[in-house]
Amino acid sequence: MSNEFVVLHYQDGSSDKIWAINKVANADNSHTVWFGRRGTKLQSKKVGYKTWSALMQSKLDKGYREVENVTIDVENNVVVPFLQATEESEELPDALWYRVSNQVPVNVIRDYLNITIQLVSEHSNEELERLIQLPTYKALYAGKKSGGADYTEGPLALLLLFGLRRYLNDVAGSPLSTEIMQIANDGSELLPERFADIEDYVRSYAIGLFEHNGWFGNRTSGDWKEYVDGVAGQHNLSHYTSVTGIKPLAIAMGCIDAPIDLTVIRTETKAAFF
Repeated sequence: MSNEFVVLHYQDGSSDKIWAINKVANADNSHTVWFGRRGTKLQSKKVGYKTWSALMQSKLDKGYREVENVTIDVENNVVVPFLQATEESEELPDALWYRVSNQVPVNVIRDYLNITIQLVSEHSNEELERLIQLPTYKALYAGKKSGGADYTEGPLALLLLFGLRRYLNDVAGSPLSTEIMQIANDGSELLPERFADIEDYVRSYAIGLFEHNGWFGNRTSGDWKEYVDGVAGQHNLSHYTSVTGIKPLAIAMGCIDAPIDLTVIRTETKAAFF
């Protein structure tokens, strides 16, 4: 199966844009194009009466570069991996995308979201407000079973997807998340199953949020990690930069189980050691 879409990416300073075109012409010889910020839902429209290659070249002349092994989900207007592709991608947008099996009822997804809202509200009202404003949260609650979670949404979006995948696997009684829900970057690399293994993603989402909020100044020297940690501290979000710091939120959102407090377990039976 061939990919009928061409996806281009442009990044320069604060610009971080996607432009895509369907190579197959419409009945009126126009072509449908998609455009918008990387990692978000794209806008679409019909343009021109030129060939698709001429339209694409006009973007390449402006500095866009072609992105391989991705395509357009026309139902949801988002970029997703082209699963039939076999060649390795050289440069791909780095936001996470997700896809929930059509066999999963929407009410099951909403059950997870409602449980999570209740538990997060008991943890922090500030985190609750951030969570319910996330585009990813709103899309899932609206029943959208595929889409993207941009880094600018911050670590809560990552935890939301991770927790939902775990919840759906528990409900289905299956550990095979690829059958129930896929979460991957646009390099088709699946998000790890173990929470401890997503350290880099947690930090990347924190950086994406801080950058989106305009919290990074003109740093000219010094250690980047220390700089990011300093910015996080200034905004009382130090817990956003590591899996250790964000663990309490991860527990509230169902990403991991709460640790067992052995001190509250009482027994009259003497322990046996072997």
